[in-house]
Amino acid sequence: MEDSTRLRELQTRAKRLIDSGAHGEALAIIDQVIQEHPESAACHAIRGAALSRLGRAEESRAAFERAVLLEPNEARHHFNLASQLRGMGLMSEALEAAEQASALNPELPQLRELLGDLRMESPPSEDATYRGSAVEDVPSSAGNEAEPPPPPIMESAASAELADGEPLAIRKWNWGAFWLTGLWAISHRLYVAGIAIFLAHIVSLVVYGVITVQVIPPIVKHQVTVGTEMAPEDVERLMAPYAVPANIAQLLGLAALVAAIWFGASGNRWAWRARAFRDVDHFFVVQRLWMVWAWIVVGAAILLSCLFFIVIIASVASNLPLTPQGAE
Repeated sequence: MEDSTRLRELQTRAKRLIDSGAHGEALAIIDQVIQEHPESAACHAIRGAALSRLGRAEESRAAFERAVLLEPNEARHHFNLASQLRGMGLMSEALEAAEQASALNPELPQLRELLGDLRMESPPSEDATYRGSAVEDVPSSAGNEAEPPPPPIMESAASAELADGEPLAIRKWNWGAFWLTGLWAISHRLYVAGIAIFLAHIVSLVVYGVITVQVIPPIVKHQVTVGTEMAPEDVERLMAPYAVPANIAQLLGLAALVAAIWFGASGNRWAWRARAFRDVDHFFVVQRLWMVWAWIVVGAAILLSCLFFIVIIASVASNLPLTPQGAE
């Protein structure tokens, strides 16, 4: 487990170094990782991306071919290879790799655009080439052409990224971070925020629990025994000892609600930065588990709250006289 976590962390670090332009440093890291995990297709794909940006086209091609060999059913590896081959001017081979990627996943981001470009740029048929050469003899200038820029490399299931290297696909609401803010924050290495929110929830629950136990039973007892609602001044008298704690609990609850909304809106981005994930798909698997557990906890909390009030009311009712005061 620790080994796989370390592998993901190093892969994520290498990707971010590539995004920041530190291609040589990323290559050094991923080469060390490949020595320990030679069968990791993702590592070879990252290596191909770093090599491509360093201008080492043939080595980049070999790295992407290795990734394809290790995971032949992964469309993004074929896409990477097609992009690299296109950058090397090998249009026919690039088109073949792109079509293989399309056969595996036609909805892959940027694939449709790549296929369209390759079909336009691929060399014409032999007959068309012969007819074109008969009309005009154009001297070859291949030796004088500038080396093409590195191709767009897809290193994860979602290729479109923000400027800071975060996939656009993660810009969604996070229900786990919203409902389980404190625990979620601590789990994603946001320790200070997580502990603060967790303590705010605990203090609020304790205060409201004490108020419920100390204030509600006398009000219910008065309602049942007298038959009328308790006077407002009497309610205020009962609440007086708890006025300050209640105000503090309200402020803490409001702060926790604001934090929960903030975490729900920004949690995915913070999670991506704080933890190492294999790719976007793995990221969403983890966050969906948090969402499932969040709804389970919310449902259990609602059920326990209802049971708590039922127990309080039942306890008060068991100590009441059979008939209200003043009844004939």
